[in-house]
Amino acid sequence: MSFSSEVKAELAKNISSARHCRIAELSGMMSMVADVWYRNGSLFKLCITTERSIIAKTMAALIKVLFDIREQQPNLPDGVRSATGDRTDDADTEVLA
Repeated sequence: MSFSSEVKAELAKNISSARHCRIAELSGMMSMVADVWYRNGSLFKLCITTERSIIAKTMAALIKVLFDIREQQPNLPDGVRSATGDRTDDADTEVLA
């Protein structure tokens, strides 16, 4: 495992219990790996795409805890994995809508 992968895994394990820290952690991750779509001024879709499943799982967990939002199971193309771990090949992608 590379140094970068080790650091990401360690950070994912050590998330503060304070709400403001969790929001800051999620915000930092989202700025790097998330696409947000809006429709008519409202959140339409959040797509998280990362090579590291630990990052996607941590983000999904933070979203669930902070905002009580649950993922929907989309129709996924080949190579895409949903937040529940359904997988069609090697790509790690989480989709929350």
